[in-house]
Amino acid sequence: MAGRYGPTANPRIASLLRFRPEQLAQAAAPVMLGLLGLLAAVLVWRRLAGALSEPLATPGMFAAGATLTALAALLRLAWHSGNRRGGYSTLQSSGTARSAKSGMLFDCGVSGLMAAVAASITLPTNTAAGLLLLWGPPLLGESVWWTAAVVGLRRQHVGRSRQLGWLGGQGVATADYTACSASTAAVSQRAVSEQTVQHIIRRRSADGKEKLTGWLRLDFASGQRTAVAHVAFCPPLDGQPVLTVRQRSGPACRVKTAQALPYGARIELRLAGHSDQPQQVVLELDAHC
Repeated sequence: MAGRYGPTANPRIASLLRFRPEQLAQAAAPVMLGLLGLLAAVLVWRRLAGALSEPLATPGMFAAGATLTALAALLRLAWHSGNRRGGYSTLQSSGTARSAKSGMLFDCGVSGLMAAVAASITLPTNTAAGLLLLWGPPLLGESVWWTAAVVGLRRQHVGRSRQLGWLGGQGVATADYTACSASTAAVSQRAVSEQTVQHIIRRRSADGKEKLTGWLRLDFASGQRTAVAHVAFCPPLDGQPVLTVRQRSGPACRVKTAQALPYGARIELRLAGHSDQPQQVVLELDAHC
């Protein structure tokens, strides 16, 4: 069996090689966060039980603070490794919104567990220098991370306002755009004229991934029951796309994604019944990696 990096005899190893390194890192991040939570629970329990009565030396306090800071950075880099630009999106589909919410919850969990670990080893007998060396690095790291997150949200909000303003200038109402975004549509059907055969919008989300949304219009002559639509992705997408196609209008038909590749897709349609009159079908598509 041939894996991504050469021949692989073990099927389990070959199955792992199908995933990108950033996908494996993102999958391992919740496990590492769980281990950090277990450590925090043990330390808090021992502190409440009175087992932690001897304070750490000043070098030990600095080592603990630096380790917590590095561990938090490692956890966040692993979790957000699938996102090219990181941050949280303010203009996104429902799936991306769930991803952004889970990212926010993950970061809050990291901050809370760091505080729990640091608090469990903070004793009244610690020196001021030891407390500064313990809490200083984590607080500095958290300040940098959350400041960057807030700045990123503000920039995305400004970008969203500009994009909605541009759509308004193009004749697409803001309410229509918001409703279509929730259903992975890029523009309202009214914005597509009767002469438009394909209307595709390619955009980049806050996590750096590209997504294509739009409409296809296919005409059926009298007596015709099958048709084929081709959509080109230029430039090609980064990987194998996930293509979703829904029928928006027209007679009942079967819609089949015959092929979906990084550089394009082939969609086949077959009407449910025979018609002596010309027919027209409008499809809505959504493609992302």
